[in-house]
Amino acid sequence: MERHHGVIYLLGEVEADARLTRYLLGAVSETERENIEAEYLVDEGVFEQLLIAEDELVDAYARGELSDQERTQFEKNFLTSARGRERVHFSQALAGAVSDARLVTARVEPSPSPSFFTALWASLTPKVRVAGLAFAVLLVVAFSWLLVERMRMRTQLQELRAERDRLTEQSKELQRIADAERARSAELAAQVQRQEPQPAPEPVSPEQTPKRPGEDIIAFNISPGSVRGSGGARLAVPQSAKSIRLTLNFERPSSHQEYRAAIQTVDGNTVWRNDSFGSRSNATALDRVSLPAVPASALPPGDYILLLSGKQASGSFEPVANYSFRISRK
Repeated sequence: MERHHGVIYLLGEVEADARLTRYLLGAVSETERENIEAEYLVDEGVFEQLLIAEDELVDAYARGELSDQERTQFEKNFLTSARGRERVHFSQALAGAVSDARLVTARVEPSPSPSFFTALWASLTPKVRVAGLAFAVLLVVAFSWLLVERMRMRTQLQELRAERDRLTEQSKELQRIADAERARSAELAAQVQRQEPQPAPEPVSPEQTPKRPGEDIIAFNISPGSVRGSGGARLAVPQSAKSIRLTLNFERPSSHQEYRAAIQTVDGNTVWRNDSFGSRSNATALDRVSLPAVPASALPPGDYILLLSGKQASGSFEPVANYSFRISRK
């Protein structure tokens, strides 16, 4: 049974090597090519197999062991770049040196004498000695060159992995922004449908909380929106208002017990901030939180961005939502 499993393993190895060879020759489908590239980006073992397969393919070409079709595919994929041509020339030179060394060894008859190697060296002509030394130097150079190539290819692989991770994070961020914009658009559309038809409709704005007589504070509800400079929600603040209280709606319920908020202009200048508010004794998830009162004088007419963060169990803050709004006076 063990022998049977060993045969199956060897067959699998041979099939894997043939698959990588077809990939290097460009003889695989687009889907299979993408699958192989995804495999060696995440699996160090597959990457090592790919390097070995590439070395064996270059050596086979240098020794003339490829079929006509494989030779044509190899030249199309390897000889079009300076690096590929350099590898092939180096491999051909190494193959020629090995062949010459074998011929020299074949001409010398073995001797049982203890001083065989000394006698062998003495029996060699100066040209053969030079060839042997050149072959030894070439082997050292070949090993050094292959080591440098491996280090360079590993560096490229690490850069590809870092780029893949960066693109994945960027895609997630773009998806989050798109989801927030869709939710905001749906909410604004629902508000438009609920409004009474008017001769000259005003731009859609969050519902204003009624102000009791004699109060100098005005309250608004606003929903997330992260597009700078778009104006966002329109907040009409009376000239008599001393303070503005903002209730911030969430896209989804939040269970943070403490928040931090900052209001910035579209140029990025912070005009107001509060580093701790909304603390609660329980962690029940809520769909909104109220900001402490903001002095009306701190928000002259213009466009603003409100950045809201929630405190985590570790004590650090994480982004919760961004809000865009425009202040006007009436």
